[in-house]
Amino acid sequence: MSGEFENFSQVAADALVSAIATDSWEAVKRRFAAVASRDRQIDATRDALAARTGSDLKRAKSVQAGVWATRLHDILDDDPGAAQALLDFLAYLGVTPEPAPRSQSQRADHGSVIVGGDNRGDIATGGSKINKQRYRIFLPFMFFGHAAKQVAAHWVVSTVTVVVVIGGVSGGIALTRKGANTPAPTASTVVPTPPAVSAANWSQLHGDPARTGYQPEETRIGTGNVSKLSLARTYKTNGPLSAPLIANGILYVATNQLYAFNATGAANCSAPATCTPLWTAPTASFDGMTIADGDVFVTDAEGVQAYDAAGSENCSGTPKVCAPLWATSTHTSTGPAFTPGSGSPVVANGMLYVPGYGDGIAPNLGGAYVAAFDAAGKTGCSGTPTVCVPMWTTTGVPASTGNTGSPAIANGVLYIADGSLYAFDATGSTDCSGTPKACAPLWTAAMPSGGPTYAAPAVAGGIVYVSTWYSGLHAFDAAGATNCSTGATPKTCAPLWTAPAPYSSGGTPAVAHGVVYVATNGALAAFDAAAPASCPGTGTVKTCILAPLWTSAASTPINPNSSPTVANGVVYVSSENGGTYGYDAAGSLHCSVSVSAKTCSPLWSAATGFSGGGSPAIVNGVLFINVAGDRTLYAYSL
Repeated sequence: MSGEFENFSQVAADALVSAIATDSWEAVKRRFAAVASRDRQIDATRDALAARTGSDLKRAKSVQAGVWATRLHDILDDDPGAAQALLDFLAYLGVTPEPAPRSQSQRADHGSVIVGGDNRGDIATGGSKINKQRYRIFLPFMFFGHAAKQVAAHWVVSTVTVVVVIGGVSGGIALTRKGANTPAPTASTVVPTPPAVSAANWSQLHGDPARTGYQPEETRIGTGNVSKLSLARTYKTNGPLSAPLIANGILYVATNQLYAFNATGAANCSAPATCTPLWTAPTASFDGMTIADGDVFVTDAEGVQAYDAAGSENCSGTPKVCAPLWATSTHTSTGPAFTPGSGSPVVANGMLYVPGYGDGIAPNLGGAYVAAFDAAGKTGCSGTPTVCVPMWTTTGVPASTGNTGSPAIANGVLYIADGSLYAFDATGSTDCSGTPKACAPLWTAAMPSGGPTYAAPAVAGGIVYVSTWYSGLHAFDAAGATNCSTGATPKTCAPLWTAPAPYSSGGTPAVAHGVVYVATNGALAAFDAAAPASCPGTGTVKTCILAPLWTSAASTPINPNSSPTVANGVVYVSSENGGTYGYDAAGSLHCSVSVSAKTCSPLWSAATGFSGGGSPAIVNGVLFINVAGDRTLYAYSL
């Protein structure tokens, strides 16, 4: 694509993200439909910005602007005629890209704004300076407060020009109110900006505590360039390996050992690019892993172990081997054992949630659906070496029944699916009692015609999604209100909607941009994630049956054990026929409609070999894929 569109896309992305952060974002969304109809990324961007303030909001806006720059880049590349629609949209926002002098003053009805720059890369506003790593676009004052809702009718500021100057560059970007005496904008006059720098992690299975499978901070790989991905390096292990996790530049995978590699390939890698570990730690019959607060937590047949994620504390030797900071089990030869189940742990708000083994064991020894530990290894911990016991557990699973679920955490609620879906108070307060403390569910939901598998639920937008082997995909009200009983303890809930077989899967769904993706029995399928407005039913329980928005083409059979990953407009999934694929998440590119069904072909594929389940991980422009067959993790980049 030409450079003029690339620059124009960045300017438009900055303006769009600033508008999405205002109270008038829904009106902005409706207007943006003229540029790209049904683009669900606005909802995802709003979710990413809504709860943030201060420097956290500033960083999130920068990340989202990078995402949108790529998205708009792709839209303009596919349809250059969309440039005019985008210009019209910017005019609606009161934004006009144009050349500008190094300093400019413009008086408004309620004050003035003076912006200037110097060669040191600072921006001066009203006498103060803002250190600037990349330029920002500031929208007129109309976007603050109540006046934002009246944007189309009348403005608080009658005429404002804000000039943003790149240090050392004689030009700039001026944003002016529509109707000011300025020349008509052209894409070629826009000053370029460097790409946003991302400090992205993928530190928990399926990306985050809610298990959404969504990487919001990826800006380098998108639908426009994913086809250019090629193998960058490999990481060898001694056995079938876990899904990869990445935090602070370190890649973690596990077999009967925990491996920590350099994720960028900058250390312990040779030519051809095969990487050896920075450090390792022993594990016994590995179950799951998660990373948080500078520690990596591993569950296996011997219990729970916490290691220093940097490989410094309690580590020694050449090659370096690490011992636990704290543990729960016979790994330390002391203290009461806790037996984890086969699911993966998760960390949220300083708590480590570990699925229990079940099979009739006492809840505090492993019979719980989930046990909660102090992730810092302080509360409930003692001795040398340090041994920890649960702060509280959920009530136990029935006798002689194993627990295969993985917990998900969202909005203070813990969800786990194992035969039924259970929701618990994640703080260990509501419906909890006894010593040791055990918590009963807030609500439950039975799975029709076949229970959930090893997959974790995914929670997004107030809905919890559960994929099953036999009865398809189910969506429930995450608050346990709609389609739920009253008066009973615990409450029981029915689905808001279902996508019945053949849309059945052993993997966790991914949710992004208002779409839920599931690797079904033979295909990748995408569904509208929202609860339908009107569903059939009797009384207060009304459930819809949904058809997919699109599915993958039959020529690429998808492994039903795999879990999709969504990043920057691309959904990645592994296949049982030995490949990994990337599709346009919007279901537009490489798609066709036959009769009434839309099917899509991949934008990219790689013959990676059978992945063995789990989800691909994407961090800072690198896609990581585990391959069970040859005990290797593959890293792809542009």
